[in-house]
Amino acid sequence: MKKTITLLTIYILLSGLAQSQTYVLMVTSVGSKNWEYVDLNDKPLFEKKYPFIHPFSKCGYAVVSKTYNRKYLIINKNGDLISTELNRYKVKNIVGVSQNVFTNGLLIVYKNSKYGCMDTTGAIKIPLKYDNILEFDNFHSIAIKGRNFFVIDHLGNETPIGVKSISTMKNFHENLARFRLSNDKLGFVDTNGVAVIPANFYNVGEFSAGLAWARNEDELFGYIDYQGNWAIKPQYTAVKVFDAVSGLALVKLRDNWVYINQKGEVQNFEMPEHPYSFVEGFAKARKDEKVGFINTRGEWVVKPQFDFVNNFCNGFASVIVDNKIGFVNTQGELVIKPQFESTREFKNGYAAVRVGKLWGLIDTNGNWVIKPKYDKIKDVIVID
Repeated sequence: MKKTITLLTIYILLSGLAQSQTYVLMVTSVGSKNWEYVDLNDKPLFEKKYPFIHPFSKCGYAVVSKTYNRKYLIINKNGDLISTELNRYKVKNIVGVSQNVFTNGLLIVYKNSKYGCMDTTGAIKIPLKYDNILEFDNFHSIAIKGRNFFVIDHLGNETPIGVKSISTMKNFHENLARFRLSNDKLGFVDTNGVAVIPANFYNVGEFSAGLAWARNEDELFGYIDYQGNWAIKPQYTAVKVFDAVSGLALVKLRDNWVYINQKGEVQNFEMPEHPYSFVEGFAKARKDEKVGFINTRGEWVVKPQFDFVNNFCNGFASVIVDNKIGFVNTQGELVIKPQFESTREFKNGYAAVRVGKLWGLIDTNGNWVIKPKYDKIKDVIVID
């Protein structure tokens, strides 16, 4: 009996978790200049519409503008306005590409050229005292005040970075942030503000899959580890970032592009005519003027047969055949036949597609979730 109760309890908890999630997309109706949020049943989350809206964060908050002068407002998933301590503020990096603006529960805002952070209750969590704040990653960010650089966490705790002569910094990736000295050499600090990788490099990239590319004084590229040691010695004339899924990177060795693993071993398979970096464990490849995909063994999983392909996203890639767009899966199967004029990537199990001049929404089987009726549609976002 105890076992039955336990399993039933787990089922109820999982069911409650699934029901608590809401799938939301942003749409504009034909002839309207305003955006609104709708669910997968094509029902508005609430009645209000705005000239400018941005995706909900996972925690269920979004930034909108009620007027064209970009006066920003915070709303919850019921459309309720969240009152804020600060009035007539601006939001960093929100103009242009739509994005999830609440990162680690914080919104970077500025007023009178001073930056701080607001939480989802509208309270100022980090005072507006900095000249800039970079994006948060894993609850840490870089803040700049005058010529001084600091590590700040999501609670507003501030740690001075113990490195002199820093000219610029980048945000954290895998708990390490790049800094550049006045002599143009680069290194990395950790979340304690300590230079764990000294500025010995003439150029470096961000960390991905535990490695970062770096260039030495001979203008050759290799890869360093978290300690700044050469995990793969400098020997390449050009490099790409490691793909975290496949564990492979594309490098140029003796005028030829090859793929290497994280030990620096060349993957001995036939290179396509025009190679691309691996994404989600697959790489676009061109042969005889047609494009397909190879896997990490260099095998054609999607044979070169398409005029154009996009990278895989959520296990699907859009392809073009005779000016129509469809989707293939990671087994190389054309699961959604080319029939669309334009598409967005699959996100959270759904993709926006255009037929004629109207946009709708399909699932991974190609079935219509929302038939074409909208002027514009953005990606599906899941909120708790």
